[in-house]
Amino acid sequence: MNHAIYQQDAENYFISWDEVNQDTASMSARLSGQGWEQIVALTEGGIGPAAQIARELDIPMINTLSVRDSSCQDDLSMLHDHIDDSLKTLFVDDLVDTGKTAKAAKAAFPNAHFVAIYAKPAGIPFVDDYITEVEAQSWVHFPWDLLIDDQ
Repeated sequence: MNHAIYQQDAENYFISWDEVNQDTASMSARLSGQGWEQIVALTEGGIGPAAQIARELDIPMINTLSVRDSSCQDDLSMLHDHIDDSLKTLFVDDLVDTGKTAKAAKAAFPNAHFVAIYAKPAGIPFVDDYITEVEAQSWVHFPWDLLIDDQ
């Protein structure tokens, strides 16, 4: 049985594992051959796509960044202690919604490339690339957010 939080004032948009894998493979194909040296995965949702991209592009270095605390979304300059900005860097997220995190990442790392697998209209101007646009009022349900009870 699937247990999910449904938003009454939003369209519920469900994404399957197959869709995530296919869309992430499409992003990997777009990014191929560009000499990426490290990936920064935005947790939690960006970890899966970042791992798949790293595997497909043979990028050995993956960092993670948790942006659950909205205060860190405004200024990511503290990451210079942990992320080598002399390397060709790729930030990966599952979804860009408002673009707040992407905007902060680009401010702190202006030479980095920021991609999201899914994007809402408000976030699109802040990413360098994305695969699938979703409606602004949609509540996106990723497979890793769904609890499956086989009992």
